[in-house]
Amino acid sequence: MESVSETKHLKITASASNAVVRPFQLIRLRLDAQTKGKMHVYAPGVTGYKPIAWEIDPSPAFTTRKLTYPTAKRLHLKAIQETLDVYEGAFTLQVEIAMVGHPDISKATGVEQLRVTGKLIYQACDGKTCYLPVTVPVEWALRYENLQEGRVPEHLQHRKPH
Repeated sequence: MESVSETKHLKITASASNAVVRPFQLIRLRLDAQTKGKMHVYAPGVTGYKPIAWEIDPSPAFTTRKLTYPTAKRLHLKAIQETLDVYEGAFTLQVEIAMVGHPDISKATGVEQLRVTGKLIYQACDGKTCYLPVTVPVEWALRYENLQEGRVPEHLQHRKPH
């Protein structure tokens, strides 16, 4: 399950480790990005420019764990005599979400399908121009599967010897 978005600067592929989610499960969400041409985007921590940021919208169905960014490349920009952390070429952002522990997630949330939404915000530059910051909406559609409730079948139950 993937969705692809494209801007003038990036191609972004959103994917998830699982298409079906269950209570207590950890799901890894990924954004695989590819810069176009000689573009670069700024890594977190860069000041003076808009560094890349991925925001996940809150939901009662999950909690968001720490977002991981790849190691940035140091790029020396001769025109402005600065060396900054950037991403260029292919790079991947990842985050884990932890599903709530309710045995019937769809009853707890009132929906049968989980829509995880958010946005990727970045500023891209090439060798000559820094472009205005861009916000790209991102979304994952995951299907709920509830835990099975009920007793263990009799032939599988452990019984005390008489």
